Amino acid sequence: LDATVVAPPVPPANDDCGGAIALTVNPDNLCGTVTAGTINLATASTQNTASCGGTEDDDVWFSFTATGTVHTIDLLNVTGSTTDLYHSVWSGTCPTLTVVAGSCSDPNSSTVTGLTAGVTYFVRVYSWTATAGQTTTFDICIGTPPPPPANDDCGGAIALTVNPDQLCGTVTTSSIASATPSSQSTTACGGTEDDDVWFSFTATSSQHYIDLLNITGSTTDLYHSVWSGTCPTLTLVAGSCSDPNSSTVTGLTPGNTYYIRVYSWTATTGQTSVFDICVGSDAAPTCSDGIQNQGETGVDCGGPCPACPPPSCIDGIQNQGETGVDCGGPCPACPPIFIPTACSNTTQNLTTTSSITFYDDGGIGGDNCADQAGGGNYCNCNCFTTTTICAAPGEYIVADFREFAMWNTTSGWDWMKIYDNNAASGTVLYDNSSTGPDNPFGDCGQGAAVMNFCSSGQCLTFELWATSVVNRAGWDALVTSVVTPCVIPLPIELTSLKGKHINNTNLIDWSTSSEINNSHFIVEASNTTSGKFEAIGYVQGSGNSTTLKEYSFIDKYPEDEITYYRLRQFDYDGNSDISKIIAVTKKSLTDINIYPNPTSGVLYFNFLENINPGNYTINITDIIGKTFTKTYNINSSNKLLIQIDEFNDFAQGFYTVKITDSNKNIIKTEKIIKN
Repeated sequence: LDATVVAPPVPPANDDCGGAIALTVNPDNLCGTVTAGTINLATASTQNTASCGGTEDDDVWFSFTATGTVHTIDLLNVTGSTTDLYHSVWSGTCPTLTVVAGSCSDPNSSTVTGLTAGVTYFVRVYSWTATAGQTTTFDICIGTPPPPPANDDCGGAIALTVNPDQLCGTVTTSSIASATPSSQSTTACGGTEDDDVWFSFTATSSQHYIDLLNITGSTTDLYHSVWSGTCPTLTLVAGSCSDPNSSTVTGLTPGNTYYIRVYSWTATTGQTSVFDICVGSDAAPTCSDGIQNQGETGVDCGGPCPACPPPSCIDGIQNQGETGVDCGGPCPACPPIFIPTACSNTTQNLTTTSSITFYDDGGIGGDNCADQAGGGNYCNCNCFTTTTICAAPGEYIVADFREFAMWNTTSGWDWMKIYDNNAASGTVLYDNSSTGPDNPFGDCGQGAAVMNFCSSGQCLTFELWATSVVNRAGWDALVTSVVTPCVIPLPIELTSLKGKHINNTNLIDWSTSSEINNSHFIVEASNTTSGKFEAIGYVQGSGNSTTLKEYSFIDKYPEDEITYYRLRQFDYDGNSDISKIIAVTKKSLTDINIYPNPTSGVLYFNFLENINPGNYTINITDIIGKTFTKTYNINSSNKLLIQIDEFNDFAQGFYTVKITDSNKNIIKTEKIIKN
């Protein structure tokens, strides 16, 4: 009889906490030193199995001596029968151990807080599954995050420069990396204030604008709020809680200092987001800003501005005893009113050069965003109301809408078609039905003085569909029989219209050399020149002017690489005109990859093959303005990967990288953390 005696397999040496393998604590988060481990043949330990998740039937143990209050734990290169591992951290003397609060982690990376420097802690690693016989191997790393930022609490708040406008010409760079919770209220706003950082500014007016720009890192979902008082006893400014990265804060007292609290929305710890913060203001009032302010008696007239013109019958204002806008009293008599009957098909004939005021079947008035029976709102009658209005023989129809309001046109509930004909057929001039090209314009009262139409023949036909579900406002149009077709004098002379991309926003500015009866501008945007333009902004006009007037509008959230803009200008009588189209291009940020970030050594720039060949200048600037600059020639035939060894010698902190082309266009900006 031959027999071979084989020793039974034994558990790993660190099967219990008494054999825990001592780990090296890395001075950073880069895991330069790791320790190999396995759960193969591990058995259950005697410590609590109800403190965390998973099944602790194959746990192994490690130990480390904390060098600070916060450390990171990473399980790397996990392979074998399962990759779903679990870990937790314990304090005490083996075998009498207590789980460290908040240290249970199913993810393979975690951040443990509340530690005491110099104390030894134990890390327990095991598989989530209850299936026995797992053979998983892994590397384990203990990391040290950088210290909290200087503005971790309101006492270290970074003072911000208040910009004189909303263009964010001056921004401040910061990060929530390694930030810890502050003592201020954590229930006043949304999100989780476990990584908040603080800034301060001195108000110069009662209203300011807060913008978080160029957000990069582990999350881009940041939250901010504004606080008043003396640190640490602060009170939330009413209405200042903001999940969007841009907000308007009102009710401020000029000369007072306020604090801005910025943090990530998520409750997941270890966020590393870097951002720019900007405090903006309304530009100083002028006599050309289109706003009645600074003691003016009218818009940009009176007070410190040139005298306002006297009331007239063409100023677009009901004054001087007029019974309507620029009609009645000392002005020409107001046109007669025509109100069609609901569900009817009627025709109205005008005499030569005469006008009528054309209301919907609800009549005069109406609340353009409220559902009500009568009171000026058209009926909820589930039918068509068709009205044809014809000019005098040999003349033409001009229809100027001064109010146009419907509701839920996108669902096809209420809508209108306007035909260049004496019936509901032929050329369609306007269609905001659910599939129409003008949908959803007019939805829920999109403004007074919104459109005008001209007939090529004698008549225009207006076809309204009103649902039985709601009745919302309607319209008010001045319809005139004119001798010459489409004679609608436009009230402005536009001398310039241009746009540019600044700080992740698109600035549109324009100027006029003269204005007559100019009510306002609507800024419209589209992602194609032939696509549908949508209204994104309203800018007040200057009424009457013979001097240069300058206007601007900021599109804070341009979504496309190229955005097309145009102006739709309206006068007080409802006439409108559309400007030329301009394009604003966002600089592509995808042709250059910068890594690693964060980094403790060299910095790499990978110029992708589709980038335009030429000279590119890399500028690396620290928070006090010291800049490293180097220029490289990049094309597909030479190296596309640039290595900057000099970054090894840079101090720890935040840096702004800016890359420009040979024309000094900014191609890419990015925030870098040096550990």
